[in-house]
Amino acid sequence: MSSESSRPLRIAIVDDEPAVRVGLTRLCTALGLEAKAYATGDRFLDSLLSSDVADCVLLDMHMPEMGGIEVQRRMAKFTDSVAVVALTADDSPETSVKWLTDGALACLRKPIGVDELSTVMRTVREWQGRSCVA
Repeated sequence: MSSESSRPLRIAIVDDEPAVRVGLTRLCTALGLEAKAYATGDRFLDSLLSSDVADCVLLDMHMPEMGGIEVQRRMAKFTDSVAVVALTADDSPETSVKWLTDGALACLRKPIGVDELSTVMRTVREWQGRSCVA
């Protein structure tokens, strides 16, 4: 196993709700992931531009200043190496289709459980392996 695939995934959590950020940070840490939380899409994008590194972003769909889909679109202008996992309280099929069409790896409905997050992180790891080979 290479050191790249054995190191902990670096997860960015972008959500305007403090309780969600804290809960997801704890959940990620419990799964052996490195997590860093951001209250706004702008703060997250600024961190990426100033050379913070993330393998995956858990990205809330509905935020006051800039919604998750807009964050995803702006991020795509300068990187394609960060897997996007959309978070939403909206369980309509149209919501998932929109996110996935715009390039998200997955769309999860809040609240997120440990099994669900663990499964998605395995998918992120597989996606990384495929994107490095391509």
